[in-house]
Amino acid sequence: MSEAVVRNVNESYIGLQPCEPSWLYSICNTFTLNSLLLHHRLHNNPAARDSLEFVMKSYESEFLNPDGHYIVYREKRGPAMVTAPSVLTDGYLVGFGNAAMPNTVQRAWLLLRNKMVDKGLPKLKWPDKVDLGNYKRHSGFSRIAFQVAAREMGDYKIAREIEGCFMEEEQSQHEPGAPLQS
Repeated sequence: MSEAVVRNVNESYIGLQPCEPSWLYSICNTFTLNSLLLHHRLHNNPAARDSLEFVMKSYESEFLNPDGHYIVYREKRGPAMVTAPSVLTDGYLVGFGNAAMPNTVQRAWLLLRNKMVDKGLPKLKWPDKVDLGNYKRHSGFSRIAFQVAAREMGDYKIAREIEGCFMEEEQSQHEPGAPLQS
């Protein structure tokens, strides 16, 4: 599998793989990033190391805005789709990109935590209110991404506050006294 990932990275002009027919998503490509990192660390494979470096440089040059926030997606052979800073994108990249890109991820976490947090909870804008599983309006996916990022960066206070909100919502959706589904 790692050989296929290395081959795909080398065939891409920026190293990242399309997740949709012609769109490259920064979030989806964390799987490429982490599989290369794992393969390199386990086997000290020069091809995996070179591909990993290529992907990390692509994240910094093609998927990082000058303000330190990550870009959601870009066309395979076109411009990046610049959107407002997103709790979903930054949170996911912090949570799943920290092992390979700690410097850029640390900056993204600081921006996310300091600019988007209101009483310990993420301030959500329209792109953060979409569930990527079914494309319906729901903020759960973004809040989970924020919680994963907080845990990855060791900010357990924020992670617990988000978890508490989920528990409150879950309890408010059930009849009083009815058992919660686990």
